[in-house]
Amino acid sequence: LVILFLGRLHPWKGADELLASFSALQREHGDVHLVMAGVDECHAAARWQHLDRVLFTGPVTGEVKEDLLHRADLFCLPSSGEGLSMATLEALAHSTAVMLSPECNFAEAEREGAGVTVRKEVPEMVRALHGLLRDRDRLRAMGEAGRRLALRDYSWDAVAARLAALYARAVQR
Repeated sequence: LVILFLGRLHPWKGADELLASFSALQREHGDVHLVMAGVDECHAAARWQHLDRVLFTGPVTGEVKEDLLHRADLFCLPSSGEGLSMATLEALAHSTAVMLSPECNFAEAEREGAGVTVRKEVPEMVRALHGLLRDRDRLRAMGEAGRRLALRDYSWDAVAARLAALYARAVQR
């Protein structure tokens, strides 16, 4: 199993909370790996190098990023605040289940069965991760729901249709 964090490794984005949560899970989930992909702005790799099964990749783009998104079973973003996270949309589009903080402002993920919303607090994150990692079928189903959500509401065609409708209403006024 692969948990993916994709973004700036920064206190605001919850890198330390995710790493601490993963540390607490390591004994019970020996088959889980954590990939921390992104610019390490808070020296997380140096501070958390003692953890097993954690890969700090640095920034990723292109085929490497696509490969990580395809391989991930769960995308986690315990951020202190997001507008519309492109990394979350990319994870959903790649059929990856998501675990987000409420401050990610993406309630649709949980409402559509594509993810869970968990406060950015280590004990709560550990409980949620433990439950998700024990149920691979649920992760797959959440990933499939995420893909449907991404295609239905956030694909280029869907966004273009909404924009065209908005312009048509504006012209009518």
